[in-house]
Amino acid sequence: MAAVTFGLTLALSPHVERAVLIGIGLTILQVPLALPLAVIVFLGGFVPIVGATVAGIPARARLTVDGEPKEGPKLTLDAGSRRIEITAPGYEKYTLTLAIARGWDTTITVSMRRPAAQPAGGGPAGEGRPEDVCTNPGPTYNRNDACYAAPPRATVAPLVPLDERIQGEPTPVTLWIKVSEDGRGLSFQIINHSNDPLFDRTAAGFAMSIRYNPAQKDGKPVEGWTRMYLRPQPR
Repeated sequence: MAAVTFGLTLALSPHVERAVLIGIGLTILQVPLALPLAVIVFLGGFVPIVGATVAGIPARARLTVDGEPKEGPKLTLDAGSRRIEITAPGYEKYTLTLAIARGWDTTITVSMRRPAAQPAGGGPAGEGRPEDVCTNPGPTYNRNDACYAAPPRATVAPLVPLDERIQGEPTPVTLWIKVSEDGRGLSFQIINHSNDPLFDRTAAGFAMSIRYNPAQKDGKPVEGWTRMYLRPQPR
C-alpha cells in the first residue's frame, strides 16, 4: 500500500510498486533510459520468466550476472537491468548492461576481443607477445613446426673418435647443435654430460666439425637447432 495523501488512499499493485521503485532507483543512479526500463519491468511482471541465451562464449569462460556466477549458455534471469560480465583466458573482459523483460526470449551475442600486442620496447616483457619458440633450444623449441618442417641431420654417424688421452669407456653426450643454412655447426649446448669432461669437449668439437643437411621450411634451407646423441667410437 502507498502513502495516504489528503485523506485518500492510493492502492498500487505489486507490479506497479516494483516498477516505480526500480524507476526511482535507476533515475538516482543516472542509468540511461531509466523510464523505459521501468516500463519494461512493469509490463513484464504479468508474464512468466523465460530467460536468455548467451551465444559466442569462448572455451573456459566465466560468466557472472550482477556479480553472481552463472552456468551458460542458457540463463534464467529476473526482469530488470542486469549487468553481465564474461572473462576468458586470452580475451579482454566483456561487460554488458541489458534490460531483461519477463516472457521475452533474449539472445545475447558475445564478441570478445583478444588483447592487442604490445609494441617492441613497450609494456612488461612478454606481455601480449607470441611465444618465441625458435631462438633458444628447449622443451618448446619448434613447437607446431614453427621453426622448420624437417630438422638438421648429420651426414656422418654420431660416433666420436676417442682421444688417446681418454681412458676407459666414457658415457655418451647429448647436446643441442645449431646448424646454419649451409650445413655448418654454429654453436652447441650440452644437455647431458659424459662422465669424462675430456669426452665432453671432444664430442662438442666433433659436432662442430662435421657437415649437416640443413633444416628445411617451405622447401628452403633454414638455420635451426637439433639434438644429437654422441657415443664414443669403439677403439
